[in-house]
Amino acid sequence: MSVKKTGYLVPEKDDLKWAQGLKYFLSHPRVWKRYTRSARQVIDENFDLNKQIIEQQRLYSLIEKNNEIN
Repeated sequence: MSVKKTGYLVPEKDDLKWAQGLKYFLSHPRVWKRYTRSARQVIDENFDLNKQIIEQQRLYSLIEKNNEIN
């Protein structure tokens, strides 16, 4: 998450700050829409399931090769 671009970061267990952030977004629908679009773009670019699977397979192959050497 990128603060002030894709999300609103609040301290852990700070319900008041969370409520203030939610209230802000409800009062500013254009800002909410912009954050939502930006967050969706980050998700699409960085959390593609096929990319994740390919990367995981690559990492397992490295581990397997390392185990063969040792």
